[in-house]
Amino acid sequence: MIDFRSQLKDRQKILLYSILGVIWSLSNIGYVKFFGSAFAWFTLAPAIFFLKNEKNYDGVKYSTIFGFVAYLTHFWWLVVPVTGMSKTFGLPDWITPLSILLGLVIFLGLSFFSGLNYTLCYVVSKFVGKNKSFLFYFCFAISGTVFDYFYPKLWADYLGYSQYQMVNIIQSVDLFGISYVTFLIMLVNTGLAYLFETLLQYFQTEDSSKRVFNKNSFKYCIGVFLLVVITAVYGGIRYDFINSKMKVAKKVSIGIVQGNISGAEKKRKNSSEMIGTYSNLSSELLVEHPKLIVWPESAVSIWFDEEQNDFSRVRRRYSGNSLLLFGGHARRNNGPGVSSDIFNSLFLVDSNGEKIDSYYKNKLLPFIERAPARFLSFVISMMGLKEFSPGEGPVFIKHDGLKMAVNICYEALIPEYIRKSIFDKNGECANVIINCTNDSWFGKTIEPEMHLRISTIRAIENRRCLVRATCTGYSVFVDANGVIDYRSHLYKPEAHVEKVPLLEIKSFYTSHGWIFIYLLGLIFAFCFSIVALYRLYVY
Repeated sequence: MIDFRSQLKDRQKILLYSILGVIWSLSNIGYVKFFGSAFAWFTLAPAIFFLKNEKNYDGVKYSTIFGFVAYLTHFWWLVVPVTGMSKTFGLPDWITPLSILLGLVIFLGLSFFSGLNYTLCYVVSKFVGKNKSFLFYFCFAISGTVFDYFYPKLWADYLGYSQYQMVNIIQSVDLFGISYVTFLIMLVNTGLAYLFETLLQYFQTEDSSKRVFNKNSFKYCIGVFLLVVITAVYGGIRYDFINSKMKVAKKVSIGIVQGNISGAEKKRKNSSEMIGTYSNLSSELLVEHPKLIVWPESAVSIWFDEEQNDFSRVRRRYSGNSLLLFGGHARRNNGPGVSSDIFNSLFLVDSNGEKIDSYYKNKLLPFIERAPARFLSFVISMMGLKEFSPGEGPVFIKHDGLKMAVNICYEALIPEYIRKSIFDKNGECANVIINCTNDSWFGKTIEPEMHLRISTIRAIENRRCLVRATCTGYSVFVDANGVIDYRSHLYKPEAHVEKVPLLEIKSFYTSHGWIFIYLLGLIFAFCFSIVALYRLYVY
């Protein structure tokens, strides 16, 4: 019996793994809108099936190619903001080629680094499984889940996010976080690969009297199927329960305003024009008497002193008793001869323009808001940007019954950060999550959709409604089941009011965090260590 996987030549395999990398990327969070969540349940299986048959060195090479191509397809939009910075900030023409080169270096480097995640999965699974199919496939499922979470990523694109359309499945994140959904995806894909290998071996045996069906693969698939069914049943029950809680919960009217002023336009408009745009849109909402109106990240490009309490300059364009939460910049004076700290900020002000509270962004976007290492600070300066200082966080802001777990842009991608913002030091919990974002730097790419869909999972994990205001889209109201009740258009000025249920449900995930993935990681590390010691001393 000759396995057809062994008949492929090197060039054919390079092409094969490249195609499989593209297909796998298309099944993940960036392209779910076009291909659907179900795509992710089987598109990794072919790559796993072929990698199982590779020799050690070849497997490392092909898994690296697979991962690199997958992330090239996934991250192409990273080039857009970096290459556009020189024109946006009016830098000299000679900077343009450098910014394009920098964008390509970041894109290619990050794609290669992120793709090594799959190389690690292969190496570990090959070491543990050797020629034993069950061990290889099961180890690939576990290692794939563990590395998906623990492998350092600039963009937290966990595999489970692709399942936002699978309403019953995605509800399980309020138990174990998004990594549990990743685990289900990995189990199904490895199960399919295992079953296909079993069928291949069975039918390629020419002598029918010697054909033996490996029942282990069938048992594996049955076990995975039952786990998926149990998860879906839980999700359905939980979905109905949360719906019942939202119906009886206290509701407040909250307005969001999308001014459709991009980062580039902010360089051409003065602050008075921007305030005027947002004020006019806000005035349209006053007939519905919202308790709070939310403007997006950096809606007002003014540097406010940290001690400043009078924000009437922002509020004077429209009347009304609603609170206003808006994005701006704060500056902290550190004394003579010492450079000031600057913060990407949110300010909560009352109807008179008096500051109630503020929030300074803690998790800063690498290469845009802060260099990932001090020796790379020149990159920020070269693009015409200023480095921000991290604020203290996570925190929530409370006033008159509203207890808001606030966050800015990139922070919504960090589930642990949002989870910690739900509770304050006294154990009091937030009743709504508010995210203010500026995705205009990425244009009409897949990034705004990716960012939106990842952010919506925070609502399900913590069972809080999510209010999201963006500069150019997508601005949304998301209920505690992850259902989008309102969604703005991309690159259109819009304003909308929604009655938002205020919930203080303590989900298992919110209370206990990443128990599942840490437990799975410990089991993985323990089993790997046992196998390693066995191989070392027995062999």
